[in-house]
Amino acid sequence: LMNITPEWASWFSGLVDGEGCFIIHRIGSRWHSARLIINMRADDRPMLDEIRRTLGFGEIYRRPRRAIGHPTHVFQVSRKQDMLALVRLFDRYPLRSRKRRDYEVWRTFVLLHASPKNATDPRLAELFREIKEARHFMEPSG
Repeated sequence: LMNITPEWASWFSGLVDGEGCFIIHRIGSRWHSARLIINMRADDRPMLDEIRRTLGFGEIYRRPRRAIGHPTHVFQVSRKQDMLALVRLFDRYPLRSRKRRDYEVWRTFVLLHASPKNATDPRLAELFREIKEARHFMEPSG
């Protein structure tokens, strides 16, 4: 992340605010992994390529066309060291929307899960409750 300009980092934080999704997976009662995904229309693939090239990590894959809508491409970050790099970036260039709450929960999970001894930390159960509350809070009313 040494070669990233402040302008690019601010732009990327804004993009993630609008289009990103912070995900934490659970298998049974055990927290398993986290990811960041950005899902964009296929014609925005060059932007995803630029993101991957600039960050120096992440994968891009194509999602098939749904019954309604355009085909999409997904940029995904799932390796622990890459997510730790994203934590450093987003801590320095923070998200500004309500998605910041999702990021804070995801960030806590990434930091706890970065060390194998933390994988069974009881605080992860509390995170699951926070994620459910954050998702409920973000659903539009009416």
